[in-house]
Amino acid sequence: MLWGSHFETQARQNLRQALFRLRRVLGQDVLRSDGEEVSLAPGDIACDATQLVALVGQGTRTALSEAVELYKSHLLVDIGIREQAWSEWLESERVRLEGLALDAMVKLGDLELQAGFSEKALAAANKAIAINNLREDAHRLAIRALAAAGRRADALKRYEHLVALLKSELDVEPDASTRIWYALSARPIWRHRTQWLSQMQELAALQNFRHSPTGLRSPFCHSPI
Repeated sequence: MLWGSHFETQARQNLRQALFRLRRVLGQDVLRSDGEEVSLAPGDIACDATQLVALVGQGTRTALSEAVELYKSHLLVDIGIREQAWSEWLESERVRLEGLALDAMVKLGDLELQAGFSEKALAAANKAIAINNLREDAHRLAIRALAAAGRRADALKRYEHLVALLKSELDVEPDASTRIWYALSARPIWRHRTQWLSQMQELAALQNFRHSPTGLRSPFCHSPI
């Protein structure tokens, strides 16, 4: 991966020299090798990538918040190695970790919205959109947060922007969940919390209907959709 363009003998020599230098800097016990694989001793070196994976896996509001703060940019953005195998591995890892970070942002925003913190939810959505503006779930979160904050006009503008973006970049329309949220946001502004809860229950019913394994039947009528 690191010396793929070299002959095997030279590549192994380069690896031995690199490991020797690393042991001098990090300590003899930090690197472990069984003759075929080299790894870091667990717990001896802090790694933000593995920490990100662990935090996202926990899934709590606190853990997701830490994961979102931890992710700053692409993996190893300041390291360049001109080897095809390295470049392919690095790109796949960057995609994987960015996806985890974006998932964390959207999930955190969902939890913040459920807790009644619409501005925090909007901030999480905007952070995800800044990294990947084609994440429809992040746009949907932003629309929901704006609507929950009473900013109905802004929510509708966000939806219109999303429609234009998806058409321009992917030639597709927003998915059904996003269109449902748009329909709810376009209704008259909620004057009481009970009205908001009623519409949220309606949305949940619609979403359950969409994923029902028994067939596409509306929860509000008796005939198939």
